[in-house]
Amino acid sequence: ILILRARRGALARLRRGADWLAPPRCVACGQPGDRGSGDRCACCAAVLPWHDAAVAPFRYADPVGSGLRALKYGGDPRPARVFGALLAAHLLRHGAPQALVPVPLHPRRQLERGYNQAELIAREAAAWLRVPVLPRLLRRCRDTAAQAQLPAAARRPNVEGAFEAAPRAARALARAGLRHLALVDDVCTTGATLRAAGLAVRGLGLGRVDLCSVALAQASENLTIGAGAFDPGASPTANRVTPAP
Repeated sequence: ILILRARRGALARLRRGADWLAPPRCVACGQPGDRGSGDRCACCAAVLPWHDAAVAPFRYADPVGSGLRALKYGGDPRPARVFGALLAAHLLRHGAPQALVPVPLHPRRQLERGYNQAELIAREAAAWLRVPVLPRLLRRCRDTAAQAQLPAAARRPNVEGAFEAAPRAARALARAGLRHLALVDDVCTTGATLRAAGLAVRGLGLGRVDLCSVALAQASENLTIGAGAFDPGASPTANRVTPAP
């Protein structure tokens, strides 16, 4: 017991020394941050449009909204670093997954954009969580119309059947011992895209799949996957994919 206490005391002193040599910096503005809150400074923590539902830490409001638009439509990948760090802190509060799976773009759209914004966010979040990213676990097998250009009622049919799991994905996940994944997207509006992606992983033998995004634009419908339900304002346990029987 005395040896364990001595080791814990030494680790605490090392952490304090590390913070003195390289103090945490806010991921949003670069000012001194708080190591215990995802390196955010008090000012940014106060002005960001926090939502903290199980599916997303933020409402789709500025400055989060403008940052996501710059990432998605402006060809600026830099906001992904900030959003990834903030999403990682959010996931830790709700139970960190063993791996992150970005919602894929169709190859044509990714070629036009130059990157998949969900994958950039997922990679930054995974670096904080120290978990792998699985960008090839899902693929977009059908080129769909842009969800942002469609009314809410047309979004769900637009992405039905648009995703499929990679061949032998279940075997690879079992071999790696991965039972808890999180699907990551940039924005959740009706939940149609996350729902369709979640349905594609139902048969992979997973124990839990969380559906998450950086921001929530609106909550216009429940997202049903198997016996579970997706409710953007619900508790973390509500937004999980029920494995297929």
